[in-house]
Amino acid sequence: MIAAAERGRSGERYAVLGASASPAVVLRRRVAAPGVPGPRRRVPAPGAMAGATASEAVARGTGRPTGTTREGVRTLLDARTVSSAKAQRELGVTFRPLAETIADTVAWLRDHRGAPVG
Repeated sequence: MIAAAERGRSGERYAVLGASASPAVVLRRRVAAPGVPGPRRRVPAPGAMAGATASEAVARGTGRPTGTTREGVRTLLDARTVSSAKAQRELGVTFRPLAETIADTVAWLRDHRGAPVG
């Protein structure tokens, strides 16, 4: 965001996401993070959306954060290809390996949410 504010062109949009990866690849890499169990089963899209809807309702009722949102499920199911080439070229941004980002995210969630991640 800082690079876009400092070097971006007004009215332009920049995808800053690093390497593109399918939901299956992200799940495999997340599971590779220390202490994260693998998924027990594959959940069909309608089931994932129903679970996310229920999770959001419970979160609203309890005031606690949800681990799954409908927007998150929609994002994972979206098959569009997005490229960060424009951001790299025009803003000079670089990205670290996806596996490193996932491991840091899992560690942060453990530290700040106090719940197992998996």
